[in-house]
Amino acid sequence: AVAAGGGGGTAATFARGYVTSGDVTPGLTAAWTPVSGLAFSLAAVAGDEVEFTMNGLLSQTATAFFDLAVLVSGSIVRYASTGTASPTAAGEGDGAIYPLNASTLRPLSAYFSLAVASGDLTGGTVTFALIYKGDALGKVYASANYPLRWRIRNDH
Repeated sequence: AVAAGGGGGTAATFARGYVTSGDVTPGLTAAWTPVSGLAFSLAAVAGDEVEFTMNGLLSQTATAFFDLAVLVSGSIVRYASTGTASPTAAGEGDGAIYPLNASTLRPLSAYFSLAVASGDLTGGTVTFALIYKGDALGKVYASANYPLRWRIRNDH
């Protein structure tokens, strides 16, 4: 659900929700790829201050990496791990979502804050997504038992 209103105003706008439609296994990918069904948008204009948070449960191996990103027309234009259009030099994503050695299950608690640039927008919206790179064993829990929670806030 997207909050009513557009970017550029003075009152904060936000959207939030739960994903309970089913767990998502991104599959084997050597390049950063948006996780299917896990992209979320909110109205914005260049200069707006926007925050995105996501919380839930992941299953990861030592070679299953996640990050948050801004998408434009489905393509990654900015990574949370660097704040730029280039991923981390190690290519291992956001440190807040880094694989844990002791267990394949780990909590997902990620945050991305940015001043929106014109290159971050698609038709008057900014779109955030969970992205993935790695082996075929990564999984995002998004079920009634283990919902994935997200929130976008635009402080304009």
